[in-house]
Amino acid sequence: MRRHAEIAGNRRRGEHGVPRTHEVPYIREVVASGACPQFSRRVVEADDLSFRDQFEFGLACLLTRCAEQVR
Repeated sequence: MRRHAEIAGNRRRGEHGVPRTHEVPYIREVVASGACPQFSRRVVEADDLSFRDQFEFGLACLLTRCAEQVR
């Protein structure tokens, strides 16, 4: 269980504990350049979920998976 929490924390912080906000300038540069149109489209069209929405989505996924295991 501890390992799962560590992995989740790494996802939020980035691989080496650097906040993902550090990556924002680079992502903006890539999007503005037009060099990666598929990536740019995904970034631009992505939903910016609130913490509550992210939590509810994650919880729903978790509960769905648990229900599948019980069957």
